[in-house]
Formats: sequence, structure tokens, C-alpha cells
Amino acid sequence: MLWFFSGVSHDLWASQSAAGYRFGAQVQDIVYRFKYDEFMGASGRANFVTVHREFVSMDYLRKDNVFLYDVNKNEAVFVEAEPGQQLWRMEYGSFFSVNLFRYSKRMITVPIEHFHRFAEELGDPTARLIFLPNGGRCGSTLLCQAFQATDAAVVYSEPYALDALSFMTESLPQEVIDVLARDIIRVLCKPVVSPKRVDTIVFKPKSPHMECVTLYGRVFPNAKQIFMWRDRRKTAESLEKLLRQLTLVQLGRVTSAFAGTITGKLSQIKMGPHSRFSVEDVVDLCQYPIVAGLLPVAIILSAYREFCNEGMKVVAVRYEDIVADKEHALRAVFEYCNLDMRLLPKALDGFLKDSQAQSGFARTTLQKVKNSQWSDEARKRADAMMERHGLPPMDVPVACEGVISCPLEGTIYST
Repeated sequence: MLWFFSGVSHDLWASQSAAGYRFGAQVQDIVYRFKYDEFMGASGRANFVTVHREFVSMDYLRKDNVFLYDVNKNEAVFVEAEPGQQLWRMEYGSFFSVNLFRYSKRMITVPIEHFHRFAEELGDPTARLIFLPNGGRCGSTLLCQAFQATDAAVVYSEPYALDALSFMTESLPQEVIDVLARDIIRVLCKPVVSPKRVDTIVFKPKSPHMECVTLYGRVFPNAKQIFMWRDRRKTAESLEKLLRQLTLVQLGRVTSAFAGTITGKLSQIKMGPHSRFSVEDVVDLCQYPIVAGLLPVAIILSAYREFCNEGMKVVAVRYEDIVADKEHALRAVFEYCNLDMRLLPKALDGFLKDSQAQSGFARTTLQKVKNSQWSDEARKRADAMMERHGLPPMDVPVACEGVISCPLEGTIYST
């Protein structure tokens, strides 16, 4: 109502026309922010209570401290930090979308038509693109930190904008989805003032999303796709500790005590068709904490084997190989991505500190959490989950090709 009487509504209507592109971005000051779960909660304009500030040119979005936050079929949402704050840097936190939620001062909304025009002006990125689909707790955040340490890469660790598109795949035509995918990457890869030299842009999607291969990889076929995972049992135990820190997961476990299958179905709908979760998977996630951590690595391993069989350009890096010989594993990644080997020592320095020290999942925090027992029922559920995803039982190693981090050649067996 205030916007109507103050003239903001009229200006907003005018800014949404083709002629309004020159002042097509609405800037609003953030006065309050809320998410029921910082890590798992959806990102979007609903996270903020704002007051109108001004309408500005779309060139405003080129600023180093303005970042893409969310995209839907009607608009794109950006946020603005303080000048000089590059919130993709892991000094602010381990996860880009969480950093944007915590530190942004303003929200900027633009009509989707203006978003596409802006992306067209930016054009395709000139830097090499690397995607890191992962099974969680497998060193993917640590590898992001290594890339950032070279000071020749921009690293996006779990940007929500990558995930947002997957929730629209069922309701929009494929050609529309492809254009959105292309333009999301274009905007995320906009030029930055610092670092001056950007050879590489790295995207680590939230586990276990596959759009980096099936969608973004189709639009940018020259992008490198490096899958990452860890021993299944170790992943389950580490992820159980992490999931105990998440409000949304704990809420799901409470509700599943009353109606597990109903909760599973609703959760599957909420997570979207991209998730590859079955109703049974979500029930296990809610009712069997030690089994819950198996789900992302099961999905990643299953998808990787599927993509290899289809002849897609994917390779893998195992956590155990990084721990055994950091330099060999990182050198293999550099060689595969054709990166400047002179930057390898800097990248190795990125392995020296806890990559999640700035999050609620720091090593010192999770060490205090105790795991559930591997009961007979949990083992039975774990094997059933493996079978649903086309994998052998837990005590049978998984045969995988293309594991570049391992010194051995040929088929590698992952536990």
C-alpha cells in the first residue's frame, strides 16, 4: 500500500518493460532476515524483510560485491554486501549461499527478461569451468579451498542459484531451462576486479545434486566434471554427525515418527525431481540416523557409474587418495583440468587448515558428536538402499573407472 501511494508501484511497473531496462533493478535495504535452517533452507526474497531504496541501472549488478542469490521463472534475486566483501571467498564461511544470507545488506530484484538481457551482455565465461559433484564429507570443500589459495580462481561452494533451476525442470520447456542454465552460469562468472587473473571458476553444488552434469554440463560441454566421494561407511558416520546439526533434518525425524511414508513423500516433493531420492530413502534418512549419511554417496556413486557407462566426460577423486598423497591427487586434478602447474604449491597450502572452520560443521565441533550404532536393522537398511541405487552391498567394493586421484590405473574398487 505504501508503495502505491509513494509511486514505487508505478516505477516498478515501468522498470519491468523493455524500455525500463536502464533502471530495471530495484534496490531494497534489508532490515531483517530469517531462515529456519541456514544450510538447508531455500534462498530467495522471502528470506528478507526489506524497504525500498531506489531503482538503478542493470550495470549496478556488475559490482564485485553484488551476487546472484536466487532465480525463478519471473525474476532474479541478487544481494549486495559491503564494498570490498567478496562473499565467495571462504574466509567468510564455507558455503556461498550461507555467506550471502548472513552478510548481505541489500536485496536487488530484476525481471527475468532483464536478467537474460544482462547475461547476454556478459556473454559466455572465458575462464575454464570446473564442477565438483560430490557425496558429502569427501574433501570437496577442502579442494575448493585449495583452488582459492591459488589466487587465480573464483570458487562458488554450494551456490543456491545452481540448485534453484532444478525445481523448475518439471514445469518449463527444455529450451527455456537450457537458456536459464546458460545465463545463471554467465552471471555467476561475471568479471571481478580481484583477483586480477581468473583462469578458473569452480562450482561445488550441494550434495548430491546432478544438474552440473545433466544440465549445466550440456550447456557448457567443455566444463570439467570431477566427482568426489569417500568410503561409504565413513561417509555415513561423518554425515550423521553433520545432520544432527541441521534443524530441518531434526524436524523431519520428529514428524516421521508419526507418519514416516507421508513425511517421505512430502520431503521427496520438496526436494524436487532432481534429488534422485525415493520415498524409502527419505524414510530411512529420518528414522535411521546412521543410514541417512549413506544416501548422498549412494546417489553419487550410482550416477557416476551410469554416466561412465554412457560415455560422458566425467572423472573421479576419492577422499582416501587425497589423505594418502595430497600432492599426487592435486597434481592429477591440475593435469586433468590443464591448470598452471606453477600454482600447485599455493594450492597445496590450501590443504593446511580446516576448510569448514567457519561453519557449524568444523572438525572440532563434529568430534564431540557420537555416532549411532550399526545395528542389524541399520545394516539391513543400508544394503537395501545400495540395492535401490544399483550398488553392491556395503561389504562389497564398488568398481569404478576414471579415478584420477589413485596412482593405480584401470578399474578402482571403492569401499
